[in-house]
Amino acid sequence: MAERGLKTSLISFAPSPKRWPAALTAAISMAVPVAVATAAGATSLGLLAGLGAFTALYCVPLSRRDRLWVLPLIGVALVLASALGVSLSGSRPLTALGLLVVGAAAVWLVQGIVLGPPGALFFILVFGIAGHLSAPTAIGGAGIDGRLVITLVAAGSLFAILVVVVPLLVPGVRRAAGKPTPMRVLFPEYRLSPSDRRVAVRLTVALACSALLGYLLGLGHGYWIAGSAVAILSVGHSRTLSATRGVHRVLGTLVGAGVFLLVASLEPHGYVLALVLAALQFTIELVVIRHYALALVFITPLVLVISTSSSRSPVLDVVGERVFDTLIGAAIAMVLLVASWGLDRRNRRAAGPGGTPPAT
Repeated sequence: MAERGLKTSLISFAPSPKRWPAALTAAISMAVPVAVATAAGATSLGLLAGLGAFTALYCVPLSRRDRLWVLPLIGVALVLASALGVSLSGSRPLTALGLLVVGAAAVWLVQGIVLGPPGALFFILVFGIAGHLSAPTAIGGAGIDGRLVITLVAAGSLFAILVVVVPLLVPGVRRAAGKPTPMRVLFPEYRLSPSDRRVAVRLTVALACSALLGYLLGLGHGYWIAGSAVAILSVGHSRTLSATRGVHRVLGTLVGAGVFLLVASLEPHGYVLALVLAALQFTIELVVIRHYALALVFITPLVLVISTSSSRSPVLDVVGERVFDTLIGAAIAMVLLVASWGLDRRNRRAAGPGGTPPAT
């Protein structure tokens, strides 16, 4: 999301490279497990495998041949996040602490190796969702066998990797992919510039605030707070851009909640649900670079479909919590942006006329 001004960013589309191949890959990775599970009479299990399907969203600019080596590492990291979420799910305090530790580890790693979008976000969400699904019903969880959750995340991730790399079996695709790039070239070294470090610190503080508030408020999906704050703050080193993204996230979530209620009223299930998920995921990847708020209009119902599939709470309650958590996460992000601006302003004054102006 380039800096175009809030009004311009809301009423126009930003330029974007060709996205339909990545969008198609993501849609297939999400929908096919649901269709296969439906054929086996267990649609909800296919939805859980969708957590692993997020693997296909990473390293899109790389060639398929390079992604063949990188995506398995992403998949392992997502499975590890789900396993940690499951292992801590029996205790709300430990889950909150785990959210901070896992999220901070992902943030500092992603910033240092320049992994690129979607960054640390899905490691945080997979940790939180896996923990919520496997947590005992007595503390607000879904009570699903944790081993099953981890297995489905792994299966979904493996399938997503296959969707990305199987086209390499076609000679023309393989030639177009070129020679593999050494990993030391793709990710030369772990390095944090001063601005990278500033962003990582800001994200870590946001994670701490999100985990604490989620725990104190007793929210069943407190990781949504962290996801909202991290998504807003991790778009770059510009406070103006982050603030604009925060507005996009709130507006997109509000409209998206309405879209979900419309979809839910139609009660799609089985193969129809798989097609709905494919359409949502395809559209998200098609527009996420060009218009973030519009992408959230489709991200929100996708997340809510997965969340409500194993939830014992009324649909309206889950929708309300999604909106509430998004607002809290956005508020945390905005407070940190204002605090960062204030600190930079004070430091610039202390540095005198020759001081370096802060990033905006």
